[in-house]
Amino acid sequence: MENLATACFHCNRHKGSDVGSIARTTGEFVRFFNPRTDRWGDHFYVSGGRIEPLTVIGEATSRILDFNHPDRMLHRSLLANMGRYPTTEALARMKE
Repeated sequence: MENLATACFHCNRHKGSDVGSIARTTGEFVRFFNPRTDRWGDHFYVSGGRIEPLTVIGEATSRILDFNHPDRMLHRSLLANMGRYPTTEALARMKE
């Protein structure tokens, strides 16, 4: 049980069994963001409805998990307009 991670269906479907991808900037293999060992704010930031990468790990993760699909950005924007995105819990994790 301690090895389980919560992921939305969309992210889980895109990730599959992959552990990383080829970085567009370097052409080298890079691992994905690991929420157990990485700090979210070191690799990403929120800009409106977009989740922007700050590192090659963030870029590969964002691209493969399709963080900025138009439907997902719209959903985040709608939640933000209702004051429900990011949540208090998510903000705390972003700053850890």
